[in-house]
Amino acid sequence: MPYSEDDTRVKIIDPQIHENGWKEEHIIRNYPIADDRFFVEGEEFKRLNTHKFADYLLQENNVPIAVLEAKAEDEKEPLKHLSQAQDYAKRLDVPFAYISNGKSIYLHDRRTLKTEEVTDYLTPKEMYEAYLEWKGLREHNLTALTYPLHISASQKPRAYQDTAIRKVVENITKGKKTTLLTMATGTGKTYTAFQIVWKLVKSKTIYRVLFLCDRIILRDDAYGRDFAPFGEARCKIEGGDFNQNRSIYFSTYQTLFANDLYKKIRPEFFDLIIIDECHRSRFGDWGVILEHFNDAKHLGMTATPKREDNIDVYQYFGEPVFEYSLGQAIEDGYLVPYKIYKIRSNLYREGLNVSAAEEVIYDDDIEPEQVKDFYEPSEYERAITIPDQIDLLSRKVIEILYKTNAYGKTIVFCTDMAHAQAVKDKLNELKGNEEYATRIVAEDKDDLTRFRDKERPMPVIATTVDLLSTGVDIPHIQNIVFMRPIASRVLFKQIIGRGSRLFEGKGFFRIIDFTNATRLIDEWDIPEVKGGGGTDGPTEEPIPPYEKLIAGIAVDNKTEEPIVSAIVRVKLGRWEKLEKTDAHGAFKIFGLPSNDKVWVSIEHGNFKRVNKKLKPHSSEAEMPYEFRLKPWKAAPKKITVKGVEVTIDEEIEVEFDGVKLSYAEYRNYSKEKIAQSVHSSDDLRAVWIDPQKREQFIADLEAKRVNIGLIKAIENLEDIDTFDIIAHIVFNAPLLTREDRVKHFMRQNAQTIDQYGKEISEATREILEKYKNGGEENLSSQAFQLPNMNAKKDAVQKIYPEGLYGFIHNLKEKVYAFAGKE
Repeated sequence: MPYSEDDTRVKIIDPQIHENGWKEEHIIRNYPIADDRFFVEGEEFKRLNTHKFADYLLQENNVPIAVLEAKAEDEKEPLKHLSQAQDYAKRLDVPFAYISNGKSIYLHDRRTLKTEEVTDYLTPKEMYEAYLEWKGLREHNLTALTYPLHISASQKPRAYQDTAIRKVVENITKGKKTTLLTMATGTGKTYTAFQIVWKLVKSKTIYRVLFLCDRIILRDDAYGRDFAPFGEARCKIEGGDFNQNRSIYFSTYQTLFANDLYKKIRPEFFDLIIIDECHRSRFGDWGVILEHFNDAKHLGMTATPKREDNIDVYQYFGEPVFEYSLGQAIEDGYLVPYKIYKIRSNLYREGLNVSAAEEVIYDDDIEPEQVKDFYEPSEYERAITIPDQIDLLSRKVIEILYKTNAYGKTIVFCTDMAHAQAVKDKLNELKGNEEYATRIVAEDKDDLTRFRDKERPMPVIATTVDLLSTGVDIPHIQNIVFMRPIASRVLFKQIIGRGSRLFEGKGFFRIIDFTNATRLIDEWDIPEVKGGGGTDGPTEEPIPPYEKLIAGIAVDNKTEEPIVSAIVRVKLGRWEKLEKTDAHGAFKIFGLPSNDKVWVSIEHGNFKRVNKKLKPHSSEAEMPYEFRLKPWKAAPKKITVKGVEVTIDEEIEVEFDGVKLSYAEYRNYSKEKIAQSVHSSDDLRAVWIDPQKREQFIADLEAKRVNIGLIKAIENLEDIDTFDIIAHIVFNAPLLTREDRVKHFMRQNAQTIDQYGKEISEATREILEKYKNGGEENLSSQAFQLPNMNAKKDAVQKIYPEGLYGFIHNLKEKVYAFAGKE
């Protein structure tokens, strides 16, 4: 009787690998790759049986180097399961993937991408040497790489964390100056950083490390929790006097900038600087500090992928050595999925006509003529406050919590602090409990401590602007509410990361979206194309020798008074020097490069920033530059409108076969099902212009529960052709409006259709107008049933051999030929 898979391991594979030198200390069996993912059904959830284990993980010198998947002895085609081993090898970043049924052994070598049947297993030494060669590590000091991880009774690194640790340590081992680590919020960046530092410091590869962040709470969490095993080797830098005989230091940018503290620390003092949440701080914040400690290695940690609003981070650190996305973490069961409640009021759909208000209130410093007739949604709670809308949206939040979990911890993101206060007051008024909601305005306040405490039922809701958008770890958050517009994908990902962490009894979190913020959802787990074709443009570099200077004076443009303690930056590309103006508003910055011109910027909290490109001085005798800064005008107070009719105009919750899914899950499901029917944009176009094929295609999608209309509503794509929505979802084609298509058609074909005579020209233009305003259903011969189209119908049938069908088919071919580029 053939052996089962378990018996094949014990009785055949174990003896084989032992014979090739693999001792038990080299072998980890059933190594966990991924956990069971969460599945949401209504307000309930369960964990699916989706966990993944590598049957064998083989390692040498504490370095994983191969995976081995076992199959039952009677598995006739073990090679068909090779993809499983390949996936594990890729995730773990090891070069070798084996699969065997005990009789046949197949090896996939990631170095050559070749798969072949072999008669035996490589020895530990052979694999280890191959690993070092593959990684380019043979000539480097490997003590940090081979030093054991810190394993405690309560925690050890997950598979993806182990991979991240190795890749960072390898990069530093090779002497690389900068390293970037990109891991979604909640996946353990700080714990991963601790393990990296543990290996580097305990192996005596480096001696002093600075963990740098921008918030006290992040500093204290790292110090007191993740880095606790270092014990007395830790030190917080909270002022000028700190113990310089420690190994691991923790500080904030603000502390180091205060009184120029960072300048008082020797440039060579630190061997490694870790910049936590580096996506959130401008290069000017941590860049000046890194410039001072230029001898150290620099490790940036971010929770967001490369996007338009964090490009400078990736320019400085380069591409991440490891990336673990929100989508992958949800798929692997290490984060919980989200459900979307997309709710839009009539005012967010239509804007606000002030004439509709019963009362308009404004302070004495606002002139009546400054009050506009119409306000866009982006101006709500910035230029105009609408108490009636705050009341309605607050009621809706309480209603959702009442239906789901009345005491589920909730964060409401507001436009400004006044808005946050108004929402907090309204929530407390509606609940009749002054402790139900709190406004969090500073990280060191008792309010934040109470809200983070999972044992306290109150406060249930925290209103804020952006304090809680990153860094603060509150795993029991169940609802994220958007009452403020969001334009940044980076900020959006930071905010929803507040809700994704695992917590006992929690299987998902809700995004309650009043401002269409969820339009920013994307699939950042798809790898970006690396190299070539960059769009960032050339970077200006400094030219030695560094012998020039800039001297200047900053004055108030209105009073002519000098501006004291203004920050002066001289910059070329990523090279930068920083100084402050003295008591006379003057400054001198020496050691500038020999470039013809450099960028000089001066800023002060009470004045508008000035940027100039100037020629550096060759000597102190030259006339200093004068910088005239204009004072900021006092921020105009908002007007208040009352007595406005506010209603819920639209409310959407994604549903699928009775199951409420996260929108991202439903969108991915739709993409997968559509791709089974059409394989390219050309395939889709051919189907779309043929009425029968299109009808069958839509019917097939409906049978698979793919509702493009739902996607159109959620993403607010009412002016987009369904063809373009499908092409965008599946093939990443640009989103073209119907108006875009009509304009392109007329640019290309106006003269041609006019040549066919007045009736053909008018028929074409009228059908296109109906298509633009009403949708693709109007590209149909049914249009000729209207009374005013009878004469035109006769003209069409005379010119086109296939009559109305031929005319419409030709029209569709030309309309859908446009791919977004002229």
